[in-house]
Amino acid sequence: MLVELSEQAAQELAEGSTAIGRVAELEACAAIGRVAELEARVAELEGQGRRLEAEKVEVEKALRKEKRGKESYYDLTESFLHCLSLTCLFFRQRLSTGFVVELGRRC
Repeated sequence: MLVELSEQAAQELAEGSTAIGRVAELEACAAIGRVAELEARVAELEGQGRRLEAEKVEVEKALRKEKRGKESYYDLTESFLHCLSLTCLFFRQRLSTGFVVELGRRC
């Protein structure tokens, strides 16, 4: 009877070891699967990062171009207004110095 109990205990121990080994194997497979999922997610995020970086470069380039265009427009407008004010000043000066009198004599 003792021998039978010993054999039964040995068998249960072997089955337990097998079960523990199987659980460890399943856990390892699950961990490998999780690692693969995480690696795939990292690769996806890296791809998104590269696309966003390329888009950022394009947007910054467009922004610089837009700013240059506005600066050019403002420079042109400023030059025109400066010229206009000088022209007005010139005519005002001419009017105050007798330009009107000269026109009156001719008529």
